[in-house]
Amino acid sequence: MKAALRIPFAVAGLLVLVWIGWTAIQVTRADALAQTDPEAALRIDPDHPQALLRLAWRQLGNDDTEAAMATARHLLAVEPGQGDAFAVLALAAAKRGDTNAEALAKIALQRAPRNRDLRTQEAARALRAGDLPAAMAQIDALLRLTPSRGKTLYPALAQQSADPAFAEALAATLSADPPWRRAFLNVLGSQGTGIAFDRIYSALRRRGELPEAETTRWLDRMLADGRWGEAYAHWVGTLGPVQSIPLVRNGNFESELSGMGFGWRNTRAAGVFTDVAEGAGRNDSRGAHMHFIARPAARGNLRQALLLAPGRYRLSLQVRAEFLRSDQGLYWSIRCDKGRTVAKLGPLEGSFDWREMTAEFEVPAEKCPGQWLELVNPAVRGSAQQVSGDLWIDDVAITPLPAS
Repeated sequence: MKAALRIPFAVAGLLVLVWIGWTAIQVTRADALAQTDPEAALRIDPDHPQALLRLAWRQLGNDDTEAAMATARHLLAVEPGQGDAFAVLALAAAKRGDTNAEALAKIALQRAPRNRDLRTQEAARALRAGDLPAAMAQIDALLRLTPSRGKTLYPALAQQSADPAFAEALAATLSADPPWRRAFLNVLGSQGTGIAFDRIYSALRRRGELPEAETTRWLDRMLADGRWGEAYAHWVGTLGPVQSIPLVRNGNFESELSGMGFGWRNTRAAGVFTDVAEGAGRNDSRGAHMHFIARPAARGNLRQALLLAPGRYRLSLQVRAEFLRSDQGLYWSIRCDKGRTVAKLGPLEGSFDWREMTAEFEVPAEKCPGQWLELVNPAVRGSAQQVSGDLWIDDVAITPLPAS
């Protein structure tokens, strides 16, 4: 190639490189501006997808639905598969009250299933229309997509659960065990009314989707609300066919502790550990063994809720101890819920072989809807409640007595 021709070719090549470089710079600059200044990005590249989407959302947020729809259509011309553009069209159509808003929303949900604004709108629309299953489907999707929304949605759901139809629809969703089920039930327990709590748990039980741990929580909520009769009726329903129910359930510890309702509860307590095992009872039968570790212990682990009608009774049990030491001895107590103690059996201290101990008591007709049977330490709270040694319990029973 002649020298005269090399120069124009070199210049042309340089111009091409400069153009490529300038274009790359402009594209990079448009990318940088797309989220913060979409109008500026579009002046550089009128078809920039991210800038168009950002602008469409901004216009929609400013209630400029005409402009938002125009921008969304422009975006679809550039990227026909852009799902969020359909979401903008659907949301704008809903704001305008267009007749095709619902149809657009269905298309948008297929194209942009993760769009939270669209699902929020569809949930609200379904609630207004009374289509509770559709609303729950959208709420479920929202909570799966953004678990943090539970902070606002859970209290609202708990409040609305007092409505029977709403509770049924919500329970149907909870029955599928969504990842947010436990978190919602925690909020329902702490912030929901007793009616809302009952409606959700009743619906779950009818569906066969109420495990034992949640049944326990339901019964405990009834007890906390003072509804001991209701709690007892529901608890009996969990026992299956039974001939009779003694006043102290499983008093000889032959069955495993249920920890539920009106059965024995082996609850955590400072300074004491309790086992129920073979050989721990009288004549080497099953019984309960409490081991105190020379630390303050306000009570024992074992306790049981009772539903005793007003009247006279006798509390009896078999007990033995080894090197049981405390300031004032330990007592088995029967206490009215949120009320006074009606029975004390003790003191239990020192070392002794199996013996029967009894105490007679009376349940008052008022302010005693239910009772707690438990081992207590009457000493002043703190170091004076230090207990050491071992205590074994068996054959715990309560017997009605004739009226005096």
